[in-house]
Amino acid sequence: RDGGSPMHPRDALEFFQRFNIPHVPMSEHGVEELDTVIEAVRQDAETEGAVLYLLDRTRTVIGLVKIKSNHYVILRRIRESFKGSVINPIHKGELRGVDVGKGA
Repeated sequence: RDGGSPMHPRDALEFFQRFNIPHVPMSEHGVEELDTVIEAVRQDAETEGAVLYLLDRTRTVIGLVKIKSNHYVILRRIRESFKGSVINPIHKGELRGVDVGKGA
């Protein structure tokens, strides 16, 4: 491997299996299935998302794409909004009537 290229997904899978490292499932899809695969990942409420390895015709990895599920994106937005508008101001002492006390 050269220094800037990602490991081929089959090599990574073999590495994980050889050392009994837990890993997510892997599947292969043709370019004609790309839109369908992306839509399926976005609609899956049971996962954070997926990483797609893009291969050229010689099976060389030419890129990686992270796809997040809609469910994950929405939950993350809610969490970050809550953190920014409530949690952080509480810890900074910016909300009147809220005392987090020492050690909080």
